[in-house]
Amino acid sequence: MSIHPLAGFSFRTDQSLQHQLRQALSQKILNGEIAAGTQLPSSRKLAQDLGLGRNTVTMVYDQLKQEGLIRSKQGAGMFVSEGIQARFQSEQGLENLEMADLPPISNSSQKLLKTPVSSQAASLPFAVGVPDLKAFPDKIWNRLQRAANQRPHLLGYTGIQGLLELRIAIAEYLQLSRAVKCQPDQIIVTAGAQAALSLVSQTLLNPGDKVLIENPGYQGAMRAFSSRPCNLEAIPLKNSKLDISKLPSRTHAKLLYCTPTHQYPLGGILDSSERLQLLHWARQHNIWLLEDDYDSEYHFNSKPFPAIQGMDTRSPVIYLGSFSKTLFPALRLGYLVVPSQLVDVFLHAKRNMSGETSPALEATLAEFISEGHFYRHLRKMRTLYHTKWLELTQLCETYLQGYASILASQAGMHMVLTFDYPNDKTAVNELVALGVHSKPLSNYFLPDIKEATDQNNGLVIGFGNTPTRLMPELVHKIRLVLTQSH
Repeated sequence: MSIHPLAGFSFRTDQSLQHQLRQALSQKILNGEIAAGTQLPSSRKLAQDLGLGRNTVTMVYDQLKQEGLIRSKQGAGMFVSEGIQARFQSEQGLENLEMADLPPISNSSQKLLKTPVSSQAASLPFAVGVPDLKAFPDKIWNRLQRAANQRPHLLGYTGIQGLLELRIAIAEYLQLSRAVKCQPDQIIVTAGAQAALSLVSQTLLNPGDKVLIENPGYQGAMRAFSSRPCNLEAIPLKNSKLDISKLPSRTHAKLLYCTPTHQYPLGGILDSSERLQLLHWARQHNIWLLEDDYDSEYHFNSKPFPAIQGMDTRSPVIYLGSFSKTLFPALRLGYLVVPSQLVDVFLHAKRNMSGETSPALEATLAEFISEGHFYRHLRKMRTLYHTKWLELTQLCETYLQGYASILASQAGMHMVLTFDYPNDKTAVNELVALGVHSKPLSNYFLPDIKEATDQNNGLVIGFGNTPTRLMPELVHKIRLVLTQSH
């Protein structure tokens, strides 16, 4: 005997009637309110009772049949399927499982479980790594993007290496501004710097290989190499840059990662003599150099030294760049410059790892560069960030004297403050509660490896996307937190 399955049910006006009816019936079947084997009303009867068109009910019944929730008996009508509720309730029970009840995950993922995912909002003032988004020429960009979206071939697959027009534009830019020696066919476009780091790790390194890395250094690089997983060995800094004298005289390391043009996060710069020493050491030990040219565009008082990659093409250098800081993070476009002999193997690895990047975005960026907008934007932002750096420097020197010291760095979009506060992570949490973003300097050191040559406690604060009018209040909040420890 059939029953009315939706007694008292009322429909809303913000969703289609068919969708609501399907949702209501399936929910009642799965949670057992309509028991297995129950006969449902005919489509005509249910439509009449609910004030619906019969076609609406028929389509819902057909969908539920396809999903296996109901079945039809010739000449008898529609019935709730047997066993579906027990299977659903069994699946629901999985929500309460512990990790130990699930199949095993990889060893590297086991380590990741011990690391909390940052929940700090990057939209807060002093967020690290965020450029001034309001200064971006979005009208020009949107015009170019609309034009790219109207090119039908960009809606399909255009090639794993990246659009040729973008690779030509990047090669010309690197040759002109960074003295990088490369051809467009040596450039591989990636979905940002992190994807580029992972691609290098996948292509050049075996699990267990040793990787040398600056300490303190870029957390994204540490994550990429650790996930392979590789063994990280710290190379300390001196005067806020890689200490060349500390490079091992004997090593089985496969790769050295460095940020020679603006050390991240402390901001030192390797001079030409140090760069040549680093190249000689890499050739002598047959080690890859991964040159991350972080913030090379934003040197305020002088031009940056030429890239290491262009100093000697015989050297094993991989060059890494990104547009996240120069344009905007959501663009998610970066690139690698690799030796010609390795292009094919990098492309195979990229195909396996991530596939193609967005052709339409690549075309938009290519036009943005070739029409000169990129160069004009860089000149504008270099002046803007210098102004912000001067303002923040003066405020910190005035209001934080005796509480914190500035690590001098005349480049980039962030500043590092060091202090004797007992715990910089505590300071960061207290600042977040006051609406101020920052990162603890101690997080940039390899675990359990802290160098006495540089202070470990401090704040990394980004000024790129923070208006100067807000800076006095923000610095006062930093002072408030730091004075609590004195």
